[in-house]
Amino acid sequence: MVNLKKYKHEFWRNFPLFLCGVFLVYVAAADETLFNWIAVDMTNRLIVTVATIISAALPMFFAVGAIKQSILYGRETLYYYEKMLKHWIFWLSSGVCCIGIAIVRFTQADISLLGKFGFIALTGLVAVYFIYYALTLAGKSQNPAPQQYVPQYQPRPQDDYRRPM
Repeated sequence: MVNLKKYKHEFWRNFPLFLCGVFLVYVAAADETLFNWIAVDMTNRLIVTVATIISAALPMFFAVGAIKQSILYGRETLYYYEKMLKHWIFWLSSGVCCIGIAIVRFTQADISLLGKFGFIALTGLVAVYFIYYALTLAGKSQNPAPQQYVPQYQPRPQDDYRRPM
């Protein structure tokens, strides 16, 4: 049976991570600024392919990790993706990806000033939270929780099978 109280606590504790994931889904699916910045020449198929991969797949890769870590906390999915989510470098690189998206958005000239700075502020907040989350994970890995002492099994003399009876 699922402990709903614990699940609710975990969800609200990771709610900012969920919002960051939803924002990255928006960047991957609806925002075409990154695609237009990469695909200057729309006639070359290779450039369009690379632009699609970078502008859609990269933010979505980090978005799936953030949403998985927030809503599906404790559920096992892909083994190597789970291992990757436990390391701080994944979250740090997602923050760097957000900073790169903000820089690209800032360099675009066809966006209004209010839209440009509002998006950059939101992307900066997401990047700061990802970096904070990465540093929190790095601190936990360097200072793990103390292990509780579990006594080792000591065989009793009557359980020692090497001794002749």
